[in-house]
Amino acid sequence: MTSNKHVYQYLTLSIFAAVLVILLVFFGDTKTSTNIDIRVFVGLTFIVCCILGILCAKYPGWARRICININHKISPSEQVNKKKGKYEGHHPKCNQFKNHTICIQGRIYCTGCFSLAIGAFVSIIFMSLYIVFFPRFSNYIYYILIFLAFGIISLCFIEIIIRKRNSTIHVILNSLFVMSFFLITVSVIEITGELIFGFVAIILSILWLDTRAQLSSWQHGRICAECDKNCKMY
Repeated sequence: MTSNKHVYQYLTLSIFAAVLVILLVFFGDTKTSTNIDIRVFVGLTFIVCCILGILCAKYPGWARRICININHKISPSEQVNKKKGKYEGHHPKCNQFKNHTICIQGRIYCTGCFSLAIGAFVSIIFMSLYIVFFPRFSNYIYYILIFLAFGIISLCFIEIIIRKRNSTIHVILNSLFVMSFFLITVSVIEITGELIFGFVAIILSILWLDTRAQLSSWQHGRICAECDKNCKMY
């Protein structure tokens, strides 16, 4: 179970990251057109990250094994229950987590991972179109897009910590969550015209994604802690 202190640290870092982006776009405004090479390099890097994200969403067990030594260790009870096959879509077979999964063609998937993968796929399409056609708008449009993206990220964080969730809203917000990274990355490189700032936007997007994962883990722990069963898989 992710501790409250751990979650607060991630949220604090995420807020500082948002402030950093705002400072970059307001004080790094070059008022000039962005070099084509910058758009290509940053865009392709973003696409690669999205592809990796889709793979992690499709194979969460593989991603979990990679990250296990970074974030936390699996508890003995969780190890036992995984061996018994009591997990579906990397969530416990429990009524408490019924609205955390979705069934597609007979297979159970995590609703969050599935919707994040949708957002990543759509973001790849948009980024590909951006790289090919190089649309250029007024900087004011990009300012609006950045604040819109931060609004989406905030709503996603809030929705995760709400105990009773609507599956449809959860899917929509998580899909938009990844697409907000696209909006921020494109806006930053178009406003600043700097390659390094584009990569900074991608790195910070990974931080926001990790913060979402930590919030989700924390919420799962809360659900288990309040449950009267003794399996305690989180």
